[in-house]
Amino acid sequence: MTGRHRSRLQGFSAEFAEHREYVAGDDVRYVDWKVFGRSDRYFLKQFEDETNFSCWLVLDTSESMSYRSTGTPCSKLDHARRAATALAWLALRQADAVGLVTVAGTLKNVLPPSTQPS
Repeated sequence: MTGRHRSRLQGFSAEFAEHREYVAGDDVRYVDWKVFGRSDRYFLKQFEDETNFSCWLVLDTSESMSYRSTGTPCSKLDHARRAATALAWLALRQADAVGLVTVAGTLKNVLPPSTQPS
């Protein structure tokens, strides 16, 4: 499964990007004959590759993240978890893989990117 992100790399997928003038040596399979019929000039169809995107979320779980201001029900870590959850949800909705790294001074846990919500 591919993600929904367009790449700057030119490819030959189903997603049309633009026309460009034919240059000697180009593959004639990609000549747009309808454009040639209208303009008497050779143009190639160009396509954009769709790419997979791996989103890595890094969550600081150190003691300083447990700070909570007076009268606030949520700690900094609670807010960071909510933000990470929202970003993961957005990425998964676009069929992108999401991975999580937790750190607290040193690397604590690594969950490799996956397209399956867990």
